[in-house]
Amino acid sequence: MRFYLTYGLENWSSRRSNGSIKDLPPHFLREKEKEVVFHIPGAFPAPMVDELMQEYFPEYKTVLIRCAETFYRMREGARV
Repeated sequence: MRFYLTYGLENWSSRRSNGSIKDLPPHFLREKEKEVVFHIPGAFPAPMVDELMQEYFPEYKTVLIRCAETFYRMREGARV
């Protein structure tokens, strides 16, 4: 399982041309379900996030979690 922790999406769309996966918001992969789960607090348009993330994870469904506690509990559960 892969885990990446970084800061939020502020200015992310302008940085994506660099193509670094380290610039993505905190996320983890649920490989059995073929999902990538992102923690994006606050209001951010889900279709825009899905479109942006498809270039990094084309075979995975994008799941957005706004609550930090829920995100980290899900991440801990995904390690098992």
